[in-house]
Amino acid sequence: MRTATEPRPKIDCQGSRLVIEWDNREIPRSRVLAFLLFSFWIVWTPFTLFATWRLFSGDGPTLFLCIWLVFGYLGVIVIPATWMLRWTIERIELDPETYRHYHVGMPSWFSREWRTAELTQINFGFDEEESISTLSVRRGRHRDIVAYWARDDFRQVIFDALRDHLIKLGVGTPVVDMREEQ
Repeated sequence: MRTATEPRPKIDCQGSRLVIEWDNREIPRSRVLAFLLFSFWIVWTPFTLFATWRLFSGDGPTLFLCIWLVFGYLGVIVIPATWMLRWTIERIELDPETYRHYHVGMPSWFSREWRTAELTQINFGFDEEESISTLSVRRGRHRDIVAYWARDDFRQVIFDALRDHLIKLGVGTPVVDMREEQ
């Protein structure tokens, strides 16, 4: 349960513009996610190095190893890059024209900028694609995971602010609390 000393996201609503910001270094984090991601990476990396050794030694199925190495090194690099987001300031800006979610000071490939009219759903809870609870903003088949490292009680505050602001704007994007559906 939330205590009085736990940080909350800064929510600023001026007219039709909503800005939500939080520092991932200071928020209550999901320990389960950190453990799962670290455990996966600590196993994935040695297997990728082993596949590299097998390919260069000429021992093993060459096509399989080449395919493995493409995804293997992608995982070896992307997982630590995702881990770095634990130390960034995250920000959401929502107005009648634009939804923008980014990490302050990080490369643009970590950010999303979509037209608000293109948003198809905002959902919170367990999605069929995930084994952990997430807060997702969707545009068609594209998905933006918000507050990835945060605990559910922290995400709930962000979800409520987004839902209330979309209602205020009169945007018809469905906002679904998937925890209520289970």
